Amino acid sequence: MKKAFSLLLVLVVVLGMLVGCGSNSTSSSGAASSAAAAKTENPDYTLKLSLIQNEGDSNYNCVKLFADKVYEKTNGAVKVDLYPGSTLGDGAASLEGLPLGICDIWFGAICNLASYTELANIDGAPFIYSSNEHYNTVWTSDLADE
Repeated sequence: MKKAFSLLLVLVVVLGMLVGCGSNSTSSSGAASSAAAAKTENPDYTLKLSLIQNEGDSNYNCVKLFADKVYEKTNGAVKVDLYPGSTLGDGAASLEGLPLGICDIWFGAICNLASYTELANIDGAPFIYSSNEHYNTVWTSDLADE
């Protein structure tokens, strides 16, 4: 189960990097664009991403952006196929299906990780912090280390 939690953390980091560090440079080389076109037809890796949201939902749109950025930044070597609307199972089933290969990436609420760590219950107390500063103070303190 640590593998599933680690995969979730990697997904969050990669999503942040891809969205925050985008590049607008384009290649003017015909050979490079031909290679990219060939790669788009045959990705080296195809990953299945499971989410409960349907098309049109703002979370779906974010995940779609993530999938598009992965495809773009890898020049078509990595394709992320989206399975919205609990197609591969609800949140808990998809999360448990990660090590079984049911899906490769799971997108869902942190509370679904509560069976793996008590820290995932933090969203159950939405008004525990009075401000962003209060949140940062708590999570950089000795209490957070505990």
